[in-house]
Formats: sequence, C-alpha cells, structure tokens
Amino acid sequence: MSLRITRHLIIFSVVTLVLSCQSEDSGSGNPVANEDTQSGTTGDGATGNDTSVEPEVEAPPACEAKAAGSVASKSADLIFHGAPMQASVDALAGDGCLVGVTLSVALEESCSLSLALAAVDGGWKLQSGSFQGDAACGEFWPAEDYGTFELVPGASYGGVLETLSAPANETCLEGSVALTGRARFTDGSRLLDLELDGLSVTGGMTVNTVETGACPAASTSFCPPAGPYGTEQGEIMEDLAVYDCDGNKVYLHELCGANAGLVNLFASW
Repeated sequence: MSLRITRHLIIFSVVTLVLSCQSEDSGSGNPVANEDTQSGTTGDGATGNDTSVEPEVEAPPACEAKAAGSVASKSADLIFHGAPMQASVDALAGDGCLVGVTLSVALEESCSLSLALAAVDGGWKLQSGSFQGDAACGEFWPAEDYGTFELVPGASYGGVLETLSAPANETCLEGSVALTGRARFTDGSRLLDLELDGLSVTGGMTVNTVETGACPAASTSFCPPAGPYGTEQGEIMEDLAVYDCDGNKVYLHELCGANAGLVNLFASW
C-alpha cells in the first residue's frame, strides 16, 4: 500500500473537515452558548440568573440600657428604676477613657429626664439637660412641679462616680455608670432642684469615639453640700454646730452621705 499523499486526498480531507464543523454548529444552534445558558453564565463568563442563597449575617445585639434608682426633689422621690434608658458615652481615641455621658429616661414618655455630662478641667460638669413633669411621674409628684424645665448649668454640679473606659473598636459598652450631684432646672419663673445621687444607668451604652479631650478623675459624692442654703423644706441647711449628750461639738454637714441621721433638738426656759 502506497503511503504517498495525493492531491485528491488532501482535498477530500479539507472538505470533510469543513462539513464536520458546519454540522456541529448547526446541530443545536450554538452548543457552547447552550451550555453556558444551562450553567447560568453568559458567554463572557458573567453570572446570569444566579439562584444561590447568600448566608445570613446575624445582626449585632441591641445596645440597651436601663435606669436604676431615683432622683429626689424637695417634695418627692421620682423612681426611674427599671425604666428603659437611652445612654451613650464619648470615649477618647487611643486611651478609651470616658469624657462624656448622655442619658435620657422617661416614664410613659411624658415624665422624662435628660442629662449631658462632659469632662472639663480634669473633672465632670453638667452641661445641658431638661426635665418634664406631669401626672405620669406618679401620684406623689406635686402638681407645682408640673411643666417643662431646662437645666441651669451654672447653678448645677454633677459627675460620674466611677472611672470607666471603652475597649478599642467597641461600639456598645456594657457596665454601670452612677451619677452624683444636683441638677437645677428652671421654666423661666420656677426653680426645680433634683438630687442625682440615687440615679445610675446599667446595661449597654452606645460608644462614640472622639479625638480630643482629657481623661477626668472620678467624682466623689458632693459632701459637704454646696449652697445656696435656706431654712425652707427641701433647702440645704447651713453647716450649723450642735452638741451631743457629752458636750462634744458636731457639725451638721458631717452627716452628709450617711444613710440616716437623727438630730434631737430640745429647749427649755
């Protein structure tokens, strides 16, 4: 058998190859395109109708806080214990120490208190706030203290009893912040003083990172109490000196911060 390639064999091979390619292209339209369509991609590799399900991303836990304790006016105690509270803190970048605290708490929405404290000159200062009082504050809240009042910063003092810090990249700080001090409010004609030593916030506090500020020292309970002083109900007594049964001099302001105090006054003539 001859192995020589002839001109007729080459022509026949070329014709066969052409017919074969045409047959494959016309058999099902475009096999490559059909295959891509079935797989959900187009000819350029882009995704078509992709029915794959993305894994669900769990939402971060809610940053929720509650009030603990109460505040006190000269006439009544206002108990916020257990009420939902909106609380946020400003944390100094890098250090993480708290340089600001903002909180808002309400009873049935219409009896509400909001306060903002900031670190100033190495300590804490009440900067702004408001109070709204009405029947929702409870049956013992006096009608004379109904209304909307705004904080008087220059006549108020307050702070945070603990030094706290927020870890880097923390968005919700879990913990407790206890307040101290006295907030004075006014509606333009009336004054309302609220003692803050019984109020604290517990739970989650939203963290805002700030670039400027200085870490404050923890406040101490404001004893002895600052003036103004007076002799009417609810006003602060001056630091009077009295004597115990043994004749020792005792000052009234030494009782500040005690859980209870008894002063027995007796006079005869």
